Amino acid sequence: MKKTLLLSTIATAFSLALSDTCQASDMEMEKCKINDSTGKSLIKEGMADCASEAGNSCAGANKKGDHTAWIYLPKGVCGKIEGCTSVK
Repeated sequence: MKKTLLLSTIATAFSLALSDTCQASDMEMEKCKINDSTGKSLIKEGMADCASEAGNSCAGANKKGDHTAWIYLPKGVCGKIEGCTSVK
């Protein structure tokens, strides 16, 4: 249940970021990691914007559960999602 709520929250954030009334170029974005209580990423395989793990550079190269993977979210959304932390 929590995982479904988390994923729908992320989907909503992406919809807002990509809608024609709210263009991504006009918004401030932040890098966010979304990990569960065991430290595994909840970002689906191949869906991350980037990662810092050796041999895994950017844009969809993440593996399932890659704890270093992150995505861009509109500024302020990251802190509202359980298990989500900002990346500097």
